[in-house]
Amino acid sequence: MVSLSKGLRQRDAADYAGIDRSTYIHYEEAGRDFYPKEHMEKLAELFEVPLEDLLDDYNLFLLRGQGAQIKAIRQRLGLTQNNMQRSLASRLQKSSS
Repeated sequence: MVSLSKGLRQRDAADYAGIDRSTYIHYEEAGRDFYPKEHMEKLAELFEVPLEDLLDDYNLFLLRGQGAQIKAIRQRLGLTQNNMQRSLASRLQKSSS
């Protein structure tokens, strides 16, 4: 992780970002699904790297607002989350057959 290359301990990085050390460890191990933007911005600042370098594909998707775009489309179509999921799953099954 970047903290070691910067000569920082996990505790130092966690304190800078305002999070518990155990939370920071989960970030390092990719043990979380969602990384709050405000924490990651602080870590990017500390490590002097672009925010995007610290995020996985899922969190980049959220950062770029693509999740909000999908939600807006779903709502425009009048679909619930479950209805949209079933519709997409059905289409994927048909296309893989």
